[in-house]
Amino acid sequence: MSHDVLTTETDRRQLRQIIAGLSDGVILLDPNQSILWANDAALAMHGAAHISDLGSNAKAYVKRFVLRYRNNHLVPADSYPINRVARGETFSDVLVEVTSAGSEACTWVHRVRSLVLADSRGKPQSLVLIMDDVTDRASTGQLTARERDVLGLICEGLADKDIAARLKLAPNTVRNHVATVYSKLDVHSRSGAIVWARERGLFSGESRSKGQG
Repeated sequence: MSHDVLTTETDRRQLRQIIAGLSDGVILLDPNQSILWANDAALAMHGAAHISDLGSNAKAYVKRFVLRYRNNHLVPADSYPINRVARGETFSDVLVEVTSAGSEACTWVHRVRSLVLADSRGKPQSLVLIMDDVTDRASTGQLTARERDVLGLICEGLADKDIAARLKLAPNTVRNHVATVYSKLDVHSRSGAIVWARERGLFSGESRSKGQG
């Protein structure tokens, strides 16, 4: 066994030992997209008893689980977090509903982020999905029309005072709306709200329409 292979196996073993007991779900993939390992939390978040229940690789995972955005739109296969990290993408705060393709009985809401761990030469060595089960926290009501307006203007880069002027609202009212939007989306900043909307393809079409008008 070469030194590089031995080092990789040692690093992965240490990584598994570190994350085995975390409350966050963790799925570890090889650069060839094979699912190498998942901790108990990740299995529980998929209603899985064994790692084989997740599928042998990213492609098999896509066949076994249906993912939807919070607006109930299906997540395209190439936008599944597992496929995004398989391409070497790093991301955070991706919120998706996860349902087993064989049963609609259980649905979980995952907030997912990724890590790409590289070797000393900068070559991807391990791909990591980290998920937080926010099913209970995600049961808040949908955005009202006014809250959606506020979110759209946040995505345009407007500050609270500018949103107030655009919507003809008092600044305090806008601040309250912003706080409510953050709470409903389970984010803590403007950038988090923008990422949340971008991941769901919200407002992009509206912006193009405005630009063409």
